[in-house]
Amino acid sequence: MTKNIIRALIPKSVRKGIRSKQKRIKARNEFQSALRQTDVYLVGHPKSGNTWLAYMLGIILNAEKDDEVTLSSVSQFVPNIHNHDEKIAQFNHLAAPRVFRNESPVFADLYPKTIYIVRDPRAVLLSYYHHSQHAKQQQRTLEAFIDEMLTYGCIKSWEP
Repeated sequence: MTKNIIRALIPKSVRKGIRSKQKRIKARNEFQSALRQTDVYLVGHPKSGNTWLAYMLGIILNAEKDDEVTLSSVSQFVPNIHNHDEKIAQFNHLAAPRVFRNESPVFADLYPKTIYIVRDPRAVLLSYYHHSQHAKQQQRTLEAFIDEMLTYGCIKSWEP
């Protein structure tokens, strides 16, 4: 009965905003409880060299172990947590320093150490163009692709 009264009095958009804020607070708490001061975060725009740097760091961090780091297995050693910072709790088994890749940090203000990856935007755009041509199997001109990126943005058009 009380739930129905609350639903009638509080607009749906407000209720949704409250739930969203509660989820964000919960995720932040989960992140903080799993965070280590030795954690390192690789942050950069897609197609800026994140995978290559993660691959090299994975090899360095696992040099003493028998596990082979390959481009296809790199995320086992340097996990992707894109837009889900609280997922670091799933990687307690990794030895310090843990390195995480995140193209869209949520709680960057809490990151103990961050490596920002910057690449010439023209090179990023060209790399992203070739990537989208193969991944989406669409044939567009570079000019059409650039227009799309300038209109909608990189992430919105690639991962809506």
